[in-house]
Amino acid sequence: MRISIVSNLYPPHSVGGYEIGCKDIVHLLSGYGHSVSILTSRFGKNKSEFDGIVFRLLYSRHTGEGLLEKLLAPFFEVANRKIFADFLNNTRPDLVYFWNLSGISYWFVKETSRRKIKSACFVSDHWLALAPKGDYLLSRISQSPTYWLGTLYRFYIYALIRILRLDFTWSPLDIDRIQAVSLFISDQVKKQAPGCTVEIIHWGVSPLYFNQQPRKISGPSDTVLIIYAGQIVPHKGVLTAVKAMNHLLRSGRTNFHFLIAGSDPIGFSKTVEEEIVKHNLQNFITFLGMLPRDQLRQHFLNSEIYIFPSEWDEPFAISPLEAMACGCAVISTNTGGSAELFKHEINSLIFEKSNYIECAECIIRLLDDQSLREFLGKNARSQVCKSFSLAIMARRIEKSLSSLVSPAL
Repeated sequence: MRISIVSNLYPPHSVGGYEIGCKDIVHLLSGYGHSVSILTSRFGKNKSEFDGIVFRLLYSRHTGEGLLEKLLAPFFEVANRKIFADFLNNTRPDLVYFWNLSGISYWFVKETSRRKIKSACFVSDHWLALAPKGDYLLSRISQSPTYWLGTLYRFYIYALIRILRLDFTWSPLDIDRIQAVSLFISDQVKKQAPGCTVEIIHWGVSPLYFNQQPRKISGPSDTVLIIYAGQIVPHKGVLTAVKAMNHLLRSGRTNFHFLIAGSDPIGFSKTVEEEIVKHNLQNFITFLGMLPRDQLRQHFLNSEIYIFPSEWDEPFAISPLEAMACGCAVISTNTGGSAELFKHEINSLIFEKSNYIECAECIIRLLDDQSLREFLGKNARSQVCKSFSLAIMARRIEKSLSSLVSPAL
């Protein structure tokens, strides 16, 4: 099967977890004997590049939003449409697999349908539910401006769309099949595309990759490593975690050290650092930055507690699965799709979002109870092995895509 994948981002140039997951799936689908090619943006390069099966050609909101990019957006849309058409002509796919179109052109879906090529999309965040706000061009005219300059810009974009004769209508009903990462995302998608077939395919990780050594459980007097891994942005709840660490310290607890790993796409780490300095937590918190996967894996293995303080409606996060595969005891909120993964006192401890006192109390409970840390960690790893392995995810995706191309399968 010839599969052409379209995604706004693709490793090694990435921001979050979904694009890393995309590379995992590409690797496995190729290993199963399928011919896979990827069209993505210039993010991380800011110039066109072809590397084996990866075409880094598209203009995207991820690649820059300066004044020039805003003024020339309709022209970049024209370029993206030609790039996509050439990509289809060159790869001649049996199926186009849309991984994430946020910040690039939703028109690609319509063109695929017009050419009568089968299509599917994997929805791992809110990009489809929020359409057309994520589209490179439509996002500039889909929201009402709040000031006069915004109104002027909106009329400017409209005028150029008319002059360039750009078709900017789109419907998710043009997609043959939608794969949702969670029941929560599935419910969102069904509201946007009530006539589409929607399957639920959860994220998966390789337990063998993430845990290849015995886990050490710290004693009562040892320092326990606590880790957060994810984007350092407000809605991920990193400030809640820092406030929880301050509450620990004010409660007389000093046998912990908190590690923060992840990308900082909007510079929010400066705000987090100010909070750390404000509470004199410099000796108890360390920023690790964006880590290669093998280094992050080692930090998961060295840490005993993984904290996931997210405050938005999580689609179904990857980092908690990776930490669970390493045997970490998880402390988390239960927002969005997270409720399909975390079970209180079975594979995790749950606290109310934004409630740093509850979060701290959960940490204290695990610091004081070595057997509970070990119990939650073992249950978490067992669950990932049984239900959330990468192999299960990849085979389900392959079966779904194959049934579109060859319905008899």
